[in-house]
Amino acid sequence: MFVQLSLPRLSILVLGLAASACAQGGGEVPATALLGPEWVVEDIAGRGIIDNSHVTLNFEAEGRSGGKGSCNTYGAGYQTDGNKITFESPFSTMMACAEALMNQERVFFDLLPVIKRFDIADDGALILSTEDGRTITARR
Repeated sequence: MFVQLSLPRLSILVLGLAASACAQGGGEVPATALLGPEWVVEDIAGRGIIDNSHVTLNFEAEGRSGGKGSCNTYGAGYQTDGNKITFESPFSTMMACAEALMNQERVFFDLLPVIKRFDIADDGALILSTEDGRTITARR
C-alpha cells in the first residue's frame, strides 16, 4: 500500500510496510550494534548495487530509522526485541531519478518488509535476511 501526502513543495510516499528481523545463526546481536555511523548498502538481493549509487540505513536510539534508497530518502520508526526488529510506518520522498536507480530503489523498498533476521557478521557487515534467503548487506 502506498499513500502519498502532498504538502506545499514536498511530497512524501508512505509505504505500507512492516518488517521484522532477528539474529542469524549463532548468538544474539544487541540492538545497540545497529546504532552509530550509517550503514552503506553494498548488496541488495544478490544483485550488488549500481556503481556510485548511495543506499544507506541509519538507526537512532529514539526508535527512528531511515536513509537514502538510491534516489529518495526514507524513514520509519522501529522497535527491537532482542534480535528482532520491526519497522513501523515507513515513508519515502517521491523524487524521480534515472530508471536504473528507481528500479534498484524499488527492489530495496520491496525487500524491507519481508526481512526476518539480522546479524552482524565477523567482518562487521550488517546482514538482513528474508525467510527465503534474500539479503541486504551493508557496512560502515
